[in-house]
Amino acid sequence: MKGAIRLNGMKFAGKHGVRPEEKTLYQPFEVDVEIECDLTAPSQTDRLEDTIDYSRAADIVQSVVSGEHCDLLEKLAGRILDRFGEIVTEGRVTVRVRKPRAPLSVTFEYIEVELCREFTP
Repeated sequence: MKGAIRLNGMKFAGKHGVRPEEKTLYQPFEVDVEIECDLTAPSQTDRLEDTIDYSRAADIVQSVVSGEHCDLLEKLAGRILDRFGEIVTEGRVTVRVRKPRAPLSVTFEYIEVELCREFTP
């Protein structure tokens, strides 16, 4: 049974961006993760061992966003995807990273980057 697990609107502080102040001052980031996978087993067994642990997924995102600096949102999203290989053995993972306070001279809601990766056994 194909399905998806989504963690939407996670909010973190990090130091990411090209400008000098973005490398030293914390700023807000928002992240969505969607994991498309086979949910047959957990829908029948009701066992955490048979699915993706949401807590572990959120911890991965938090550790990457609060960790080592990235100039680009693309790099940050890529690092998150790389780490999801620790908990996803098969399926498609989509990561969206938003930066609501990017230093631009125009009014905007947020800047967003989306990356996807297929994981195969």
